[in-house]
Amino acid sequence: MVKFEKPKLFSRKKETRSSSSKKIGPIVLGALIFLSLVAFGLYKFGADLAIGFVDLITPNGEEGVLEAGRDNLPPPPPQLDPLPEATNSASLAISGQAEAGAKLVLFQNGEEKEKTKVNEEGDFIFSQVELEEGENIFLARAYDQAGNESQASLAQTVIFDKEPPALEIESPIDGQTINDKKEMIIKGKTEKEAVVTVNERQVIVGLEGNFEADYFLTEGDNEIIVVAKDKAGNKTEKTLKIKYKP
Repeated sequence: MVKFEKPKLFSRKKETRSSSSKKIGPIVLGALIFLSLVAFGLYKFGADLAIGFVDLITPNGEEGVLEAGRDNLPPPPPQLDPLPEATNSASLAISGQAEAGAKLVLFQNGEEKEKTKVNEEGDFIFSQVELEEGENIFLARAYDQAGNESQASLAQTVIFDKEPPALEIESPIDGQTINDKKEMIIKGKTEKEAVVTVNERQVIVGLEGNFEADYFLTEGDNEIIVVAKDKAGNKTEKTLKIKYKP
């Protein structure tokens, strides 16, 4: 009788396991070596690695990160109180709010002008800032005790103008005598955006500075005072004397 041997069902599995073990061994060894190096690196160079990691996850040194225990958060931008659009004064006070205790630097036309310290309430003031003739652009920056610099405040522009506005009276003519009509029209011209009053009554000024005003004469002598005032507060005044003789 022929004998049949039973097939070795588990021999292939054993070979497979043996092969897998040979492959896994170097991987586990490599992982252990890597973890050992990481542990040694953290022990030896922990701070530097932490900083490098922060730089990696925050491109360009993003603000608001504490770098190795150092305050890296900049103060908020200062706020300047509203300034006049124009003035005829050679100096003015500039005040505002910023982070308490910070150093405040004021810039005028792009150049550093003055410095001060913000008080405990977060207020600051430059009591007498000299103006340059014409346009003056102001902004401020705050620097905290760690040396962090804020963004600039919103810029404000002040025009220093000490010249009075031009004022021309086209009609009537000073010293004129009127016989026919009681009502007349005062015509003239001044600079753009100036305010004109006729005997303290404001009249409309056109885009080019032209103006007209109705005026009712009284019998005899009439004194008419015309005043032009610009944004800076400069004034020009002219007086007309008109006689009404019906």
